[in-house]
Amino acid sequence: MHRKQYEDAIPFFSMVLALDANHKTAHKNRGVCYYKTKEYDKALLDFQNAIVLAPKDPYNYHYIGHIYKNQMRCEEAIPYFTKTIEIDERYEHVLYKRGVCYYLLDEYEKALADFRRAIELDPKDARSYAFIGHTYLKENRPDEAVKYYSRGLELEPKHKDALNGRGNAYLMAGQHREALKDFLQVLEIDPQDENANRNRAVASRALGEK
Repeated sequence: MHRKQYEDAIPFFSMVLALDANHKTAHKNRGVCYYKTKEYDKALLDFQNAIVLAPKDPYNYHYIGHIYKNQMRCEEAIPYFTKTIEIDERYEHVLYKRGVCYYLLDEYEKALADFRRAIELDPKDARSYAFIGHTYLKENRPDEAVKYYSRGLELEPKHKDALNGRGNAYLMAGQHREALKDFLQVLEIDPQDENANRNRAVASRALGEK
């Protein structure tokens, strides 16, 4: 759906709620519409009302967590992602999102645990492999990082973050030729990528190339 379709749906759900203020589905669906139109304060209010009416629905907790994550309010997002997982752990994408929050808060062991669990639930989750790589890179463990970036790239060969990350890991490990290959692949996907342009030059200089 396009933004305008979400905007057009809001009055309908508002009409439903004018007739029945306790309509849990209308609160949830209007919350989604507000989320999609980036009216986060209104979305939060609807999802919070939906939680009061349907406390076992993981969907509402997930969206509140996602809003806080989008606002870089990771400490507030984590309890909502945790509640989502407590209700239904099959939400592997929520484990990934909570892992990202832990990563951004420098809580690397918790981040790794979430990414690994997300992979157990969905072995084709290239994003989680990439973030395990990012986490190991933060811990100055480039060899481990390369392994996980490579696994993610087996699943999604054009995963730009994984290619950039693996290139950075190769740079850290002094493997400049391998790093250069990854940065060149990134630039085939996105010629304007700042990380790849900058580090391609670093790798080229280390190899004595222009």
